[in-house]
This record gives sequence, structure tokens and C-alpha cells, in this order.
Amino acid sequence: MREAPGREEPIPAFAPLLDTLDLDNVVVTADALHTEHDHGAYLRMLGAHYLAIVKKNHPGLHEGVRTLPWRDIALDHYDRTRAHHRVEIRRLKTAAFAHLDYPTPARPSRSCAGEGSCPPGS
Repeated sequence: MREAPGREEPIPAFAPLLDTLDLDNVVVTADALHTEHDHGAYLRMLGAHYLAIVKKNHPGLHEGVRTLPWRDIALDHYDRTRAHHRVEIRRLKTAAFAHLDYPTPARPSRSCAGEGSCPPGS
């Protein structure tokens, strides 16, 4: 696991932090903060698989995931606790699919990766 050196700007630090790694066929996961179109496209461009944390603060993405056949997918984990002065229910189901509104870019040279040198979504 790698962490960005500073916690001030985690979004711009994402690609530069991963640029030096060979991500071909590697599964990458990050905090929900990094569930962004550009980050997913960047990881796909490098041949990585991306485990995305999808929350309702990304309404379009959430709606796309919401329409999956969830009743047919087994419940992996269920937790009901009292926290933050309320009851919290967390359910975990896992679904794998090949495409989720990320482009399928041609794989560029490593020199295009990171530092904002690639066009967004390329």
C-alpha cells in the first residue's frame, strides 16, 4: 500500500503517486474520494482493474450501479451498529463488470501518465 506524502491535495497526487508502478493486471482500490472518472480512465489506460467505492454523492454513477440485478447478487456482509447517535446499517455486495462509463482508451506510452500530461479521460 502506498500513501500520498501530504494529505492536503489527494486528488492531484493520485496519478503521480502511481506513475512509477507497473499496474498492468493489478487491482487498485482507493478511498471513495478517488471514485472519479479521470482516475478510473487513468487506471484503465495503464491496464489496471479498479475497485470503486460508489456512494450517493456521485448521483449518475450511483444510478448506473443501482440498476444492476442486486437481488440476484449474494450479500457478502451485513452489519447493524449504533454509531454517531444513530443506527447504521451497512450491507456489502460485490459485483464485477467490464464497463462503467469509463472510456476504453488506447494504451499510451508511460510518458503520458500522470502529472496532468494526458488529456482528461484519454
